[in-house]
Amino acid sequence: DFAFTRREIACLDMNYTIIVETGQSGIDSNVILCIFGDQDTTANLPLKTTKDGFDARFEKDTSLEFQVQAVDVGKVRRILIRFERLNV
Repeated sequence: DFAFTRREIACLDMNYTIIVETGQSGIDSNVILCIFGDQDTTANLPLKTTKDGFDARFEKDTSLEFQVQAVDVGKVRRILIRFERLNV
């Protein structure tokens, strides 16, 4: 599970739109995003529910859009995307 710190709850003042496009193979995993900026870094942001309210399914050749709220990181410097396999 992912939890926000007290500071992050008070500062969830930025809405980010994230679009994930898969390639020739899908991913059967939980996808987690972290945004690093010149002023701050977000917590781990699980991408579980799409902008339209559907469960995220990262299947072959798909494009999924997410809306997440997090701290304002300033100018985005890098993004870390990682995944945790579901069927190990």
